[in-house]
Amino acid sequence: IIYSLMVHKPSGILHIASNLGLLYIKNKSYIKNRNAPSGHVSTILFSKKSRAAFYIVVRNKGLYVTHDSGKSFSKIKSFRAIFAFIHPAHEKHIYLIGERRAAIMTLNGGKTWKTIRLIPSEGLGRQHKRAIRGKLSAIVFNSRNPNDIAAFSRAAFWRSKNAGKTFLSSSTLFTGFAWSWWNKGAAFDKRNPSRFAFFNCDVGMTYTKTMGSY
Repeated sequence: IIYSLMVHKPSGILHIASNLGLLYIKNKSYIKNRNAPSGHVSTILFSKKSRAAFYIVVRNKGLYVTHDSGKSFSKIKSFRAIFAFIHPAHEKHIYLIGERRAAIMTLNGGKTWKTIRLIPSEGLGRQHKRAIRGKLSAIVFNSRNPNDIAAFSRAAFWRSKNAGKTFLSSSTLFTGFAWSWWNKGAAFDKRNPSRFAFFNCDVGMTYTKTMGSY
């Protein structure tokens, strides 16, 4: 299983995060980095400040860093992580996402960590949207503003204005719910095309008067 492919731009070497561990390609051959911690490597992130530094996530073990191009690794944080995201302009801002545990973050390179908190909109299903977690999760950064971050998790979009400490729901035009599997799962107003409802499988009805801006 290949989780991620990343090219180390200074050297041009392709690195592979896989269920076999950390691999790279040299002379058209796959080579395993046996210096890396054992286990599924699911994330590779290269440093923009150092040619010799990069980060890896070993699934369910944690986040590791190397400062010597992979000759040795040290653990930054033990965590049942599946992904890591690092701000491209602020490498001390690191975000770890787990499959079942709530995501955590650090703004000081791993000295201290805190749990990321989601603040969902009012309505049905909000009890399921209190934390970033799961394989269908990701974080995107504004390179010009370290406080401005967007995320997707729990079938919804989120926006943070405080570097990820808290995220508010940002799902305009998106229900975030499965709206059923049969034709009777939706109802439309014949006189007003902007007014319709979905009878969702999991969390009940969602309703709009504004053509999808729920």
